[in-house]
This record gives sequence, C-alpha cells and structure tokens, in this order.
Amino acid sequence: MRDAVQALAGSFKRGSTLLFQLLEDCPDELWGEQGKGFPYWQHLYHTFHAMDFFVLPKDADFGPRPCTADEAMFRSTPAKPLSKGELRSFGQRMKADADRWIQSVSDADLAKKHEGCSSRMGSDMTNATVLALLVGHNMYHIGCADTLRREAGLKGVM
Repeated sequence: MRDAVQALAGSFKRGSTLLFQLLEDCPDELWGEQGKGFPYWQHLYHTFHAMDFFVLPKDADFGPRPCTADEAMFRSTPAKPLSKGELRSFGQRMKADADRWIQSVSDADLAKKHEGCSSRMGSDMTNATVLALLVGHNMYHIGCADTLRREAGLKGVM
C-alpha cells in the first residue's frame, strides 16, 4: 500500500514544479542578487542539493557537484553564480534521485529508519521523516525565493 507515500509524493511533485518555475522565471538581474542573505540562485541550488542529502543511502557517493558542500549548505557563497542551464541540469538529477527513492518506499516502510539521512543528520530519521523533509524543505526555500522575487517588485509564483 502506498496511500500516505502517494499523498506526500504529490506535494513533493508540486514543490519541485514550483522550484523549476522559480528557476526558469527568474530575470537575470535577480539571479545573482545577494539581498539580505544568500543569492536567489543559491536558495534553489541548496534545495536541490538537499534532495540527495535526505534520500541517499549511508556512505553513498554524492558524485560531482558544481558547488562545494559549504556553498550548498550556506556556509559560504560562490564567487560566481551557476548558470540557469547548470542549475537546471543539477536540479533534474537531484529530483530524479528523490523520485526513485520515493518510488521505492511503501507505507509499511515509513516507520523504518533511513540509515543515510540518520547518519548525515546525526539523529535517527525514519523514512516518514525523510519524506516530510523533502516536502517541507522544498516549500520553505520556495517561500524564500518567492519573497526575493516580491521584494524585487516581481510577481510571486505561489
């Protein structure tokens, strides 16, 4: 049975659609804008990066990344922004990893410990928690990017 998984997967799909819309609809003058925190594009990168952070198995190879772990986790800002094409490709790869993981989880698996996320977070995380993190984290950073758009006088996507 996958009723609970499917319900949350729908929210993840909606959030991912909004993330890609935020990427595609961003004017060039806002893309690298620092604002009060981190650049617009870095919010999107961080959100895509976190998809793998949450779902990959323990000791998995994160593979090549266009930014460092410190840049992905907002400990520093890259000197040069990624292009939309670079970020789009990266985001598609991260979403595909998350989608594969979601497809592998059943409702019966939700109470089981996710070893990879637990190891990376330093705390026990169930598959249910990981699924909730995928949805909640997406929505939080969608709100951040949407706020940057609105502060720049642009229409929001939400």
